[in-house]
Amino acid sequence: MTYRVGILADDLTGAAMMAGEFARFGAPVTITDLESNQPDEDCAVWALNLASRNLGSALNEQRVRQGLRRLAEWAPDHIMLKIDSRLRGSPDAFLAPALETQGGLLILQGFAADEYQRWPGVLGAPENHVAQPQALASADWKTLVEARRLATMVSAFPSPGDLIVRDAAEAGMRLWIGSYGLADALAGYLSSLESGPVLVVAGSYNSVTVEQVRHLKDNGVAHLFVDTMGGRSARESRFDYYRDRLADALAQSPAVVISTIPTHSDTAHDSAPKLVDRRPGRRASKKVAEYVASLVVAAVPPNLAGLVLTGGSTAEAVLRGLGCGALRTSGSEAISGVPVLETNCSKFSHLVVAAKPGGLGGSADLLRILRIVAGHSSFRGGPGRDGHPANAASSR
Repeated sequence: MTYRVGILADDLTGAAMMAGEFARFGAPVTITDLESNQPDEDCAVWALNLASRNLGSALNEQRVRQGLRRLAEWAPDHIMLKIDSRLRGSPDAFLAPALETQGGLLILQGFAADEYQRWPGVLGAPENHVAQPQALASADWKTLVEARRLATMVSAFPSPGDLIVRDAAEAGMRLWIGSYGLADALAGYLSSLESGPVLVVAGSYNSVTVEQVRHLKDNGVAHLFVDTMGGRSARESRFDYYRDRLADALAQSPAVVISTIPTHSDTAHDSAPKLVDRRPGRRASKKVAEYVASLVVAAVPPNLAGLVLTGGSTAEAVLRGLGCGALRTSGSEAISGVPVLETNCSKFSHLVVAAKPGGLGGSADLLRILRIVAGHSSFRGGPGRDGHPANAASSR
């Protein structure tokens, strides 16, 4: 079932900014004023422009209550309140109605973070809210949500915001207060629930890709290092071992990265027989790329939702092995220079693909691409975690 998120913002640009973060993940979004009709049934994100920025506290609060009533009729799974970057527009009055019935997670960024200490009323006494939620364990989050308390944090995104949003959401948090960084983190988390598994195949030996794979691992993405050294006979002796490990990882995890160059900890934890204890060469050979592709073809499940590929030889070999001869653009980019592509393979329908040059991007960009691919799969007919279409009609 596709998620629903309702957004309240005190002006049009704020509503568009927040909805746009979900649109980057492929979610159908609608932006309206308070008087317009509800969006179509297939809409996942409804952003309401309250037009209340300069109306004063009393009218601001009145507009928020009206917006909450409109959203309640639509029955969203989550509600987001857009905080102005300079804390303009009576923020206390803006938040108070939503916090009367539930707790929430408040994350401030940028200029708003600098102004945080001068923000007066809505936070109340220290015992009414929890600072530094990044230190909370799962049980603590559940207690906080059940007690309807407010967790507050001054942070930069995407890290550690993604993990905090995940922990809070899994504990039942449904009210989110912040700006575009929080919207990005929530959109990424919700998309990962909707989508079938996404596989990242890192065949490039470029140092940029190595750092990007490390960043994926540091952010909880399941990782499989494939030792391709030692010649053909050595690779063949390890094929069944790696195939089974990859299949298990894809069955248990929403995202998996497979790489052919070790990071600092891989060789110590990999129990496969090691015939050559050295780092591979700078570029994958054609045979190595074909070996990795054969592992992917043998191990991926029928509900594979997306592929993220780095390294030209590996990308071509994987797509060729899967029978994906033609790709079409979706009209959007995961990051600058990396379009979101779609293909219908012989084994998969509506497969979302992104291919990134090995030397492109910063350390966090491979994770960003992974999250965007998962999101687009959720809303383009790709398989969900249960094997059925992720965007199957809602039973609401």
